[in-house]
Amino acid sequence: MKYKKSVGAVLTAGLLVFGATQTFAEKKMFSDVEDNAWYAESVQKLSEFNIIGGFEDQTFKPDQNITRAQTASIIAKALNLDLTNVSNPGFKDVPTTSSHYPAIAALTEKGVFSSGEYFNPGDSLTRAQMAKILVIAFDLNSSQLKTFDDVNEKDWFYEFSGKLGALGITTNESKYNPQDYVGRAHLAAFIKRTIDYKRSDSIDDIWDTWQGWDNTEVPDTVKEPVEENDGDNDVIDEEETGGKEEVDEAKLKEYERELDNAANDIKSAQKKVEKALDELEEAKEDDEEEIEEAEKDLLKVLSDLDDAIIKGEATLEKIRKVNLKELNLLQSVLENAIRKAKNDVDKAYANTFDKELYEEEIDDALEALEDAREDAERAIKENSLNLLQDAYKALETAIEEAEKTFEMYEDSTVDVLEDEEKELEEAIEEAKDLFDEVGDLLEKKAEDQIDYFKDLLDDAIDALDDALDEEDKGDIYDAREKLEKVIKDAQKALDRLEKIDMDALIGEIEELEKAISDAEEELEDSK
Repeated sequence: MKYKKSVGAVLTAGLLVFGATQTFAEKKMFSDVEDNAWYAESVQKLSEFNIIGGFEDQTFKPDQNITRAQTASIIAKALNLDLTNVSNPGFKDVPTTSSHYPAIAALTEKGVFSSGEYFNPGDSLTRAQMAKILVIAFDLNSSQLKTFDDVNEKDWFYEFSGKLGALGITTNESKYNPQDYVGRAHLAAFIKRTIDYKRSDSIDDIWDTWQGWDNTEVPDTVKEPVEENDGDNDVIDEEETGGKEEVDEAKLKEYERELDNAANDIKSAQKKVEKALDELEEAKEDDEEEIEEAEKDLLKVLSDLDDAIIKGEATLEKIRKVNLKELNLLQSVLENAIRKAKNDVDKAYANTFDKELYEEEIDDALEALEDAREDAERAIKENSLNLLQDAYKALETAIEEAEKTFEMYEDSTVDVLEDEEKELEEAIEEAKDLFDEVGDLLEKKAEDQIDYFKDLLDDAIDALDDALDEEDKGDIYDAREKLEKVIKDAQKALDRLEKIDMDALIGEIEELEKAISDAEEELEDSK
């Protein structure tokens, strides 16, 4: 049997690992899925075929948002992917110990998920993302596209949502609601409709071999059911939620404040963006200089909004691990705030700025990286602690700003600066290598200085002890004066060293801080 997909060529081996016939588990009903619920049939069918699971308390939680990681595991089951010997996609936030890692790795390798630095496994899946996943994973094709009032031809998901509409996999009419989150019940319905479509088309594929899919009764030959909490189902495991935690009232209030503050920070940043957009519109009635200034102001507040979104996502990830139902409402408020803010940022970047502005921003980023690189090379040559420290900070700042510019350009609709984009990407990588080199030298230099002052303090304390033992007033006076000077110099060095944001130096700095404290105590006791 030929498996026809554009991704099919690479999925074939994985899809056929279980043989020609898909067997499935005994019927599983969930206490919160009513027989007459619109999604009951979809949940039941996917559960029978071990594609989707429930929770230890025998619930399905149909209205709960599905995460990207959980979606990966479910889609991998629907495709019958071979999850052994997968290639690590290198996502920083997906450890190989994660129960969802094999599915994420396999689907990324097959092109269903895009590769990158982060996967954001705990983020709720949006309808736009779901459309892309279904179309690529199941190789859905249509000669026509259904249009929606809230989907623009320039949107990255335009073709994906259009195919789902044309094939009847989504039943929405006027609006697709691309930024809405996907609930567990909705995902089950979408997957069942997709498999139904694949079984009804004219091309043979793996889903056509699934015996019992169209039956209302479960076949006699079934395999033992998969445990609901084995980590391979879409059950929210301890890695994602941290388990249920007993939290006192004070801790609960702290979590509530964190969620509330994160949502308010995003909304505050959004208001600044709205104001900047209005000012840009007003500036368009003036000269080019006013427009350029307004665009730069807008870029700054958009960057601030990006930062607020990142912090909000970090707060969400933390709260999800706590898994307290008392926080569900505030958590939902923050999720919606993040979703709307991301949409606002995407629209602003895509529709507001032109080629000239991005070209100027890339040039500024390249210039800043070059200046930081020259300062770093000079610091390395002179091997000065102060110069290395300044160069380390300057490189860190230049790299962060350059990465923001790079991401801003990638998010835009401008696509005529490929050479400049490549040059910036290469400059960032070179700067990162130099940053690591400066960091290594700075760490060694700082450790040497810490050891130097610790030795000086020990020697000065020993000299004072000797003078006290001999009871020579002149020597005691000189020893105290010397110790006071060493303490003062060491404190100055400590103040500067504490400004170095480097985890490797934390222990060393604390040792110097203790050495200074001990010396001050020794000096005071001698008086």
